[in-house]
Amino acid sequence: MTIPETNTIKYRCLQCGNENIMSLVTEFEDSATVYESRNNIEILKQAAVIGSNGNFENISNAKYYIPNKYRVFKCSTCDCIIIFRKKPISPNNKVYQDMREIVYSESIIYPIIKNLDKNIIPENIVNIYNEACSVKALSPNSYAMLIRKALEDVCDKHGAKTSDKIYEKLEDLAQKGIFPKNIIDMGHVIRKISRYGGHPKDEEVTREEADLLDDIFNLILEYVYVTPYKIKILEEKVNRTKNIK
Repeated sequence: MTIPETNTIKYRCLQCGNENIMSLVTEFEDSATVYESRNNIEILKQAAVIGSNGNFENISNAKYYIPNKYRVFKCSTCDCIIIFRKKPISPNNKVYQDMREIVYSESIIYPIIKNLDKNIIPENIVNIYNEACSVKALSPNSYAMLIRKALEDVCDKHGAKTSDKIYEKLEDLAQKGIFPKNIIDMGHVIRKISRYGGHPKDEEVTREEADLLDDIFNLILEYVYVTPYKIKILEEKVNRTKNIK
C-alpha cells in the first residue's frame, strides 16, 4: 500500500463503504526512539536494524531519531477517519550507505482490519467473510446474513448433516462431539441475530451488533482453524527434536 504525499486521496471508506475523495486532517510522528553512538559506522548499523532516514546531529556523539509517521484522512461522506502509518523497515538488516535508500511500509491502523489467512482457513470461508466485511458499515443486516452463510460453510466442512437448517447442522456437530458447547452456543447466537437481517421485522441488526457478531465469528475461526494450526506447528517442532536431550 502506497499513500501519495498529497492532501487528498481517492479511497474507499472502511466505515461507510463509499469510494470518495478524502481530505488530509493532520499528520504527525510518534515519540522518537533515540539511539546514541560515537561513530558513523555504529550509527549506520543501528539505522539498518531499525530502518530510518533520520538526521545526524554531532557525529562525534550522534543521536539518531527513528519516528513512525502518521497521516489522518477524513471521509467526505460520513466524516469518519482513516489513519495510515508509515513505518521504516530494513530488509535483511542491510547496512545502508545512503540513508535515502530506506524503505517504508504503509498500513492502516484505524479502523482495525482483520485479515484471515487462506493458508489456515478455507478460501471459500475467507472470501465470504471478506465480502461480509465490505458491506458491514453500509448494511449490518447483509453482513449478518453473510456471516451466517460463512458459519454454515464451516459446519459443512466439518461433516454436519445435510440440511437446509443451520440449527440442525449445529446440533448434529454437537451430538457428534466435533464442536464443544461454547462454540455451538456462539453459532446459535449468529443464527438467531442473522434472522433480523433476512426477514422484514421491526428489529434490525445495528452496527454495534455487527461488530459483536464479527468478534464471535472470529472466536469460532480461532477455535476451529487457527488454534489447531498453531498446535500442529509446535507438535512438528517436538517431533523434530524429540531425540534431543
